[in-house]
Amino acid sequence: MPFKEDDAVEVAYSVDEAEKFDNKYPNCVVDVIKMKPKDTEAWLKKHPKADVGKDKKGNPPKNLWSVEFAALEKEKLILILSPITKKVVDIQTEKLEPEPEEEDEDKE
Repeated sequence: MPFKEDDAVEVAYSVDEAEKFDNKYPNCVVDVIKMKPKDTEAWLKKHPKADVGKDKKGNPPKNLWSVEFAALEKEKLILILSPITKKVVDIQTEKLEPEPEEEDEDKE
């Protein structure tokens, strides 16, 4: 069966970091992204030792998956998954900057 969004979410929640992030920010936004082949290839070049597995022909996956948990204006947790091994192969966190408040142009 092909790897789908539900599978990606299930794999993401199998790591402690995702559960901790979700508990810390219960209203966080979760984005599931099937990475494009060129993005997957670029990621694999940057992380040559990542255990992403190989298909029946001995090739790495054409599409890795990214599951991103974002607590708006606070931080983001990014999990990179392999559809072949069905495991998280990379975990990153990013601090998010608060959006600058837009000034009203109507003020005189």
